[in-house]
Amino acid sequence: MVFRSQEMQILMEKVIKVAAFPTSVLITGDSGTGKEVLANYIHQYSPQNDAPFIKVNCAAIPAELFESELFGYGEGAFTGAKKGGKAGLFEKANTGTILLDEIGELPLLMQAKLLRVLQDQAITRIGDSKLIPLTFRLVCSTNKDLRDLVNKKQFREDLWYRINVIHLNIPPLYKRKSDILPLIDVYLTMLCEKYGLKKQIMPESLKIMESYQWPGNVRELKNIIEFLVVSTSVPFITPRDLPEHIRDNWKLEIPQESFRDETSDNNLLSTNNLNLKEAMAQFESQMILNALQSSQSLRKAAIKLDIDYANLIRRMKRLGIQFSYKR
Repeated sequence: MVFRSQEMQILMEKVIKVAAFPTSVLITGDSGTGKEVLANYIHQYSPQNDAPFIKVNCAAIPAELFESELFGYGEGAFTGAKKGGKAGLFEKANTGTILLDEIGELPLLMQAKLLRVLQDQAITRIGDSKLIPLTFRLVCSTNKDLRDLVNKKQFREDLWYRINVIHLNIPPLYKRKSDILPLIDVYLTMLCEKYGLKKQIMPESLKIMESYQWPGNVRELKNIIEFLVVSTSVPFITPRDLPEHIRDNWKLEIPQESFRDETSDNNLLSTNNLNLKEAMAQFESQMILNALQSSQSLRKAAIKLDIDYANLIRRMKRLGIQFSYKR
């Protein structure tokens, strides 16, 4: 969990307290806020952290398969059933934790059967009469308003009370702006290591990203960082490299001269916030990129720069510049 905001600090203090007890937990929050990550955290810091942690995406299982997937089936329960039957996901989670992600998508019929399982702490496989006692911790998550679904008769009220013992709500990213830069830093480092690249996001770009609303929350932020890491040819990520929808929706007023001219690659980004080494590397990167874009091959670009071919390759590797000519 990466955070700096007071909102997340308060939430995580609550999480640490409840993780030690096998109480049912309901995690709510907008899509992409990190509900599954929080569920992982709860299991990791629980007494049953060495037991199974089973994740179930309720939105991904067809309604007709829900019962067999969750509760399993006995031998000969239906045509094509495995010999000896099959254990359901609740059985696999025995002594551990089961996460029912997108619990709001659970069909009403299955809600009634889930309620019975939670009350009895036991399941019966389809086509079998044997009651199998279980011990598990239940964690549910959703981006829907379950209380509203209860009022609309789309979610059972008795089940809502059963799963809503401890309620943890993750605020959207736009309500915890101080978490944006730490998240960017972590994902940038992680993705650069993953792809073997060296990238740096310039201060002007960070200001724009910090002011963006991030409707997709942390998931969107991670995806954007990955896009910037793999799509940029030079090691310095400037405002011009950001996706258009982010550049167009920022609110801070940055002087126009801090941007490179869209019509010319010769105009460099302001280096006011860079030290000498960073400014020199940025200038060198831009000169090489200009030569590459205006030449028909790497060798011709090297001639234009008045350096030999091997020297150009070494400099490109050192600066993290990736460039290929279309054939």
